[in-house]
Amino acid sequence: MPPLPRATSILDYAQRAISTGLLGLTLYGVYGMVSVHESTMKAGQEALARRQKEQELMAAQIAVEDDKILARAEAAQVASKPANPE
Repeated sequence: MPPLPRATSILDYAQRAISTGLLGLTLYGVYGMVSVHESTMKAGQEALARRQKEQELMAAQIAVEDDKILARAEAAQVASKPANPE
């Protein structure tokens, strides 16, 4: 079998270089997608934890305010009762 002409050999190398480059670019893109996904999920989990902590603090503050309101209401009821005439 006769050797291939030089032009075909150069085109073969060019095709291999382009294919290898595209494969490398694809792998780099997949790596980038995975790292962005992981950082987004981590940020979401941190935000969720902060929000839950804020809600717990808010619930505690609301409970304290409710206790104050209840105490004031009871004091108002006691004050509004007429005195027992004896």
